[in-house]
Amino acid sequence: MNWRVRAASMAALLLCLAAPASAQSPATQAEWQKAVSQKILRGIRLPAATREMSSPVVLKVRIAILRDGAIDTVELVESSGSDAVDEATLGMIRRNGTLLPFSADMAEDRKDLTLPIRFHFNGDAPPGFPATRTR
Repeated sequence: MNWRVRAASMAALLLCLAAPASAQSPATQAEWQKAVSQKILRGIRLPAATREMSSPVVLKVRIAILRDGAIDTVELVESSGSDAVDEATLGMIRRNGTLLPFSADMAEDRKDLTLPIRFHFNGDAPPGFPATRTR
């Protein structure tokens, strides 16, 4: 059976904003938040625990990021209703390792980023969000 998945979040709103692609560190907090959200979402795959589920799974996480881009903490804000899905998703985020260092306009030493994560199955992805094919 083929599974399709697409993790989406508030970062999806930021993805709609035009920003130049660059190999350098982001110049503004908005660019930093967009780049970090994209990196986090790219690292999330369909947890094995969702393979028996047929409706979309949604959870919300809060990630505390330090000035140098290190992930300080990852915590569950809203559960998907499945402990296995929640723990697998948190583990995937933790394995991202170091993200991007803060942009020059970010004065704080730590930034909390809250992201909703949605897993859609069998073509249930909303319009504009093509699902990624996984096994």
